[in-house]
This record gives sequence, structure tokens and C-alpha cells, in this order.
Amino acid sequence: MNENNNESGTKYVSLYEYLGHAAGGELGRKVAYEAAKAGIIPETKEVSNPAYKGIVYTYPESFLELYFNPPTPEPQKPKPQRSEPKDDGLPF
Repeated sequence: MNENNNESGTKYVSLYEYLGHAAGGELGRKVAYEAAKAGIIPETKEVSNPAYKGIVYTYPESFLELYFNPPTPEPQKPKPQRSEPKDDGLPF
């Protein structure tokens, strides 16, 4: 994986680097949208290889980890059911 660290030391990677294959436009737009919602400003880098030449967006690797592997909430234990009081004829 080609590393791209910014000044704060955060590791930024492209979707291709993170996934190991081309992400495609639709997934790229979804990731960009979620990054914007989270206040993350992607960085860019220029790539040149036989399949693609141009600029790609890179995101913090930690953000991509959360995006592609969201934490699963712990299962909620069912609340005990309250039983209705029995009318056993006692005054208390």
C-alpha cells in the first residue's frame, strides 16, 4: 500500500489502495459524501499507471476503516416482562 501521510501524521490512502481494486464512481461518490458529512476534507494525489492517469482523492485510513467496517452495536438484552399482579383476594 502506498502511504501518504499529511503534516499531522495521519495516514491518507486512496480507495484503490485501501480496497486493493478500483472502487468505481458510485462508491467513490458515496465515500466522498460520508466524508463530507463527517467533516473530513480529502487530500489529493496524482497517479500514473497503465490503467489510470490523473488525480485521486485520499482519505484518512481510520475513516475508511469505520466506513467499510462499522462497529456493530452490542445486542440489547430483552427487558424482563412485568407480570400483571394476581388478584388473590388479599387486601395488600
